[in-house]
Amino acid sequence: MAALNPIQAQAMQAMFAVATETMQFLSARIQQDIETQQAMLACKSFEELQKVQAEFHKKTLEDYSGATAKMMTILTSGASDSLKSAAYSWKRAYDDVPL
Repeated sequence: MAALNPIQAQAMQAMFAVATETMQFLSARIQQDIETQQAMLACKSFEELQKVQAEFHKKTLEDYSGATAKMMTILTSGASDSLKSAAYSWKRAYDDVPL
């Protein structure tokens, strides 16, 4: 298998970071979904159910907003790092131009 150039290596690192963050987020969300279902099943009144649902929706929006911000940070830093490595890997040396 051919070696990765610096841009490909940076892109792969960013992709792995996004995949890791996605899996952690999904795992946490599934756990919260299960806990919410259990809380809903334990409700004794319609008002309790509404409260559980409202808290769930509020927490869900906060979680997705936070995850989106994290993903954007990971992707922008990955793109930035890729561009930095590209600039250095393609920079010409002083003695590489024939006279």
